[in-house]
Amino acid sequence: MSLNFLDFEQPIAELEAKIDSLTAVSRQG
Repeated sequence: MSLNFLDFEQPIAELEAKIDSLTAVSRQG
């Protein structure tokens, strides 16, 4: 179960990083 969770969490972390950068840009703009 932990292996599946790690496989699932990696793309989620990448998505969160993209969302953070997008929200930062929208706040500046």
